[in-house]
Amino acid sequence: MGQWRYADGGVCYRDDEAIARAAGGRAVVGADLDRRITLGASMTLTRLSAGGQGGSGPGRCSARVDIRLPPGIDPHHVLASVRAGLSGFGPVGVRTTLSVVGLATGVLTVPPPGVMSAAVAAAHAAFGRPPAIVRSGGTIPAVGVLIEAFDRSPLLLGLGSPGSGAHGPDEFMDLLGWFRSIETCIALLTFVSTRDRSNDITRRRLVALP
Repeated sequence: MGQWRYADGGVCYRDDEAIARAAGGRAVVGADLDRRITLGASMTLTRLSAGGQGGSGPGRCSARVDIRLPPGIDPHHVLASVRAGLSGFGPVGVRTTLSVVGLATGVLTVPPPGVMSAAVAAAHAAFGRPPAIVRSGGTIPAVGVLIEAFDRSPLLLGLGSPGSGAHGPDEFMDLLGWFRSIETCIALLTFVSTRDRSNDITRRRLVALP
């Protein structure tokens, strides 16, 4: 079986087998998957299209590429490298153009201890057990905007339950997990707004669910 192991700070790191099992049959390649999918850079071809009439070769094709950058990497520098790589790409007579859809700087968010304690207590109140604290990587450009605007990091909650199938060709939602996620948000807002550390929010359920 795949294993979850805890390191300093209470963060849970998943081994390769656990990640492959969680992928539910989706392709996973190579080793050191936890670090690669949360801290490393990636480049993904998300769309490829071309077309022609009859047996002729297409006169035009397009591709959409998603490049995710970890914190500390200048996206403008990466964009310049991509442009340089595409310059003169292809045989004579082929013209390559690059259109940028969006550009954002990677950020790393680590909740302070008080906020982390509130989030753990809220999740425990809703799900009846403490959450697994794992690293997660993704593309959310709004996070950088919020940090710059408010000079503080937002709290990002991974509310997808193990019974859901998000972001896949057969995407579906675990309704019970969704309801408990709503409970988590209610409990978290209650906990933060009251600032009553003596109130053991983990001992009560806000909504009775089967």
